[in-house]
Amino acid sequence: MFRGTFARTKTHTRKPSSDSQSDMFRGTYARTKTHRRKPSSDSQSDMFRGTYARTKTHTRKPRRRKKNEETKPFNTRRRKQIANFAYLWLKLDVIDHIERIAKVTQDIRWWAGNFSDLWGMTLDEGTRYRLGTFRLNRKAVDMTPLGLEDVTLPLRFDAREKWPGLLLPIQDQGNCGSSWAHSSIAVASDRFAIESKGLVKAKLSAQHLISCHQDGQLGCEGGHVDRAWWFMRHVGVVTDECYPYSSGYLTFAGPCRIAINETDRSNVCPSGTVYKADQSFHVTPAYRMRADVSISVM
Repeated sequence: MFRGTFARTKTHTRKPSSDSQSDMFRGTYARTKTHRRKPSSDSQSDMFRGTYARTKTHTRKPRRRKKNEETKPFNTRRRKQIANFAYLWLKLDVIDHIERIAKVTQDIRWWAGNFSDLWGMTLDEGTRYRLGTFRLNRKAVDMTPLGLEDVTLPLRFDAREKWPGLLLPIQDQGNCGSSWAHSSIAVASDRFAIESKGLVKAKLSAQHLISCHQDGQLGCEGGHVDRAWWFMRHVGVVTDECYPYSSGYLTFAGPCRIAINETDRSNVCPSGTVYKADQSFHVTPAYRMRADVSISVM
């Protein structure tokens, strides 16, 4: 039996044997291998070659993947469908949120109104031209907060009553996504007036930020308030009288029309007025307030 098995491995041309058990195994092996192959002296190579032949015969042909050009129309339609759904969901969610606020703050009078200057504008256009502030970067979010003592706050506070005549009115950014610049300029202008007790009342230039601060900022397509504050600290900004706001109706930032470096700065403003070469305003470093301050109400 063992001799027959070994002979079967060596060659297929053995003479029939009277050993019925070896014949049975030899026949089984022959069916498994093949009945049409020629005998070879290399039994091991025959065994692997036969196995490979069986495997190769039954291997499925790989499916042809569609090219990008073939799937591009479908992907484009799919993206538009998803975008339209997202815009509709955002629109309904914003209106619902404003209406919920109006129910609990009736004295403040927040509501979703119909403004003629927004007629014909899509939600995408409204988001592009009427917003513009990007999220803070991770370094600003992880900034060490100021350590403030526990304070007692009044039940009611109105900045207009606390600092009458020192706060700038709300500015209209127009069709330019420059809320990042207007908010930064408003905070800096109000702080100058409050800290100086009205001695320094200057409306700073948002256009100076929008047109001249291009490090990570996109002008009318959005920007970061922390980077805007860095620019006001290290470079400084002039007044709105010197560099008036124009991107609201131009819908783009436009080129910088004032020198950024102090050494290159002339005494002529983009508006045509004359100012001192060193007449620019600088702010202190930005800081982060603690969110877990314990307060009590009087």
